[in-house]
Amino acid sequence: EIDALDGVMGEVADKSGIQFRLLNRSRGPAVRGPRTQSDRSLYRKHMQEKLANNCNLCIFSDPVIKFNFDKKIHRDDNEFMANFSSHVGIIGGGIAGLTAGCALRLQGIKTIVFERGNEISEYGAGISISPNALNLLEKLGIKDDFIKSSFVPKYAAFNYLNTKLRTLDTQVITSSRQNLIQVIYKRYIELGGEIAFEHEYKDLNQDACNISFTNGNNYSVKHVLACDGIRSLIRQQYFPSSGAPVYSGYSAWRGIGLSSNKEVQFYFGSKSHIVSYPIDNNDRTSFVGVIKTKQSAHDSWKTKGSKSALLEDLKDYDSSVFSMLDSSTDIYKWGIYELSLIHI
Repeated sequence: EIDALDGVMGEVADKSGIQFRLLNRSRGPAVRGPRTQSDRSLYRKHMQEKLANNCNLCIFSDPVIKFNFDKKIHRDDNEFMANFSSHVGIIGGGIAGLTAGCALRLQGIKTIVFERGNEISEYGAGISISPNALNLLEKLGIKDDFIKSSFVPKYAAFNYLNTKLRTLDTQVITSSRQNLIQVIYKRYIELGGEIAFEHEYKDLNQDACNISFTNGNNYSVKHVLACDGIRSLIRQQYFPSSGAPVYSGYSAWRGIGLSSNKEVQFYFGSKSHIVSYPIDNNDRTSFVGVIKTKQSAHDSWKTKGSKSALLEDLKDYDSSVFSMLDSSTDIYKWGIYELSLIHI
């Protein structure tokens, strides 16, 4: 049938075949069929030659940047997938990069986010969203979804060491950074935003607005937004006078565990403070303890610490304050760093 339709598979199979058989020889001609087993490398070689020499066929080779399962979505033009010359290129697929992408897409501006990881992820940490920030989430169209997957505390309790001082009403929404970034990412994709994973920034040709990456790919874009964090390579490249991040004199512990507490809890002490709050309706609770110390810690959120070291740093507080960490598999410690202002 393939030969009868003048396809190239039969021709390539003839050139790369290592075994040929005719199936169903004992039956009638209608059910007989030829079968071939081909050498994989030879088949690929000859097929590529056939395709490359087809005068009516243009072949483009480029990495897949996303899978689109919505049949209603399509490209309105004939641009090649890797041509982002009409897009704003956003370096970094974190909260800042995806939020910027949503805001631009709502204005009808094409965007492409370049993320160095192989997926959108965020290391376990809590986050509290104030009314001002909720207003921004509402403008992005994600406020309700975010609240549904977060926690709405009614009160915030203030304590000095182990003595309760007072309780106040609160209007913040408490959640995890992971939840927030997933809600923003979902909205970004809904708005038609594009994203390229495993694209770690390498260099920027400002005159040509061309971005190159460590995986060997490079793309021309209309504008560039640098949302690649406190150690931004673009910032270092174009604003070297701002210097490297400087340790602030504070380090922080964090973890997520289980607790029945339903309030935001603040604990204050000498050269330290602790904040804990529920992040969902399943008793998951975020813990952050900040200490003032001259001994700097690495600024990576991935650096794990030990509970014994945490208890030593925060030994002025009752151990019940850290009860949620008994159910936490990972505890992290990181240094808090500052950046100088950029002078243009």
